[in-house]
Amino acid sequence: MIRFLKKHLPVKFKRSFYLFLLRIKIKIFYIRAVIKNGKLENELLKKGKGNELYIVCPYGIGDILVGVLLADKINKNKNKLIFLFRDNYSSVNKILENSGEFIFDSKLSKEVEHDIILKQKFHGKNYIYGHFPKREDGSILFGLNVNEYVWQDYCVYVYGVKKDSLFHIVDTSEFEKNLIKNQKIIICPYAYSTGTLPLEFWEKLTMILMEKNYVIYTNVSQTEKEVVGTKRLECSLSEVIDEANESKLVIAMRSGICDLLAIKSLVPLFVINENEGLAKYWNLEYLRDKGIFNFIVAENLLDNILSKLEEV
Repeated sequence: MIRFLKKHLPVKFKRSFYLFLLRIKIKIFYIRAVIKNGKLENELLKKGKGNELYIVCPYGIGDILVGVLLADKINKNKNKLIFLFRDNYSSVNKILENSGEFIFDSKLSKEVEHDIILKQKFHGKNYIYGHFPKREDGSILFGLNVNEYVWQDYCVYVYGVKKDSLFHIVDTSEFEKNLIKNQKIIICPYAYSTGTLPLEFWEKLTMILMEKNYVIYTNVSQTEKEVVGTKRLECSLSEVIDEANESKLVIAMRSGICDLLAIKSLVPLFVINENEGLAKYWNLEYLRDKGIFNFIVAENLLDNILSKLEEV
């Protein structure tokens, strides 16, 4: 992409483009140097960077979203909030909106995480580790499964804000007005943090939905295959939000895409959970009070989904 822009960008824009790239490279080079010295907090402050608060999120979309939602509460009077993410989440620009600046660098985020875990200091004057505190062996120290909902644990043990800062944080006042009655349904059969269902389940569900004249799309990454009979939906995170908002509903295995759509869209969500314990702890109804429908993996799962579909 950069080579293409260098070749085809009009001459009058090239100077600005090169300056932009230079600023990014300088920032990354500077932070790498700080990390290498093992002085993440003090060195940044000594260099006059005391007005910046770094939110280090080396994992998935769920961690990113929590940081973004709490941006105004965790700023701690800093002038600038800077998120550090893996580069495979570079399509979250629309999600971040005006929450702060962001750096996409997988290697850098892992280096920062390693330094923080090595020091066992997860909050500094100018940084917050955007995940649960860990021991050096990678096991979580505390916070996970302590409260009733995962977002309460995040608030208390990761960001140090009030326990229920994320309770019903999504505005659903326009939910009924935004309901789409067309025949488009998106399915999300792939999940990496939780279990998945056999492909046969999705094929059977698709066949029944198509008999009801629905057009089905499978949300996939580059290496994943769409369910037979469905249309392939391979796009950025921002585009997934737009596609979902133009759909009747989304049927998904519980994963980060569910958090994304629950927070950034008003599409009805059919969320399939591995068991009742996970369904309760990760219940998206905590964030959004309308349009979330939870299902448990069981023998009657298909019938339950089809029955609820008639009501939406």
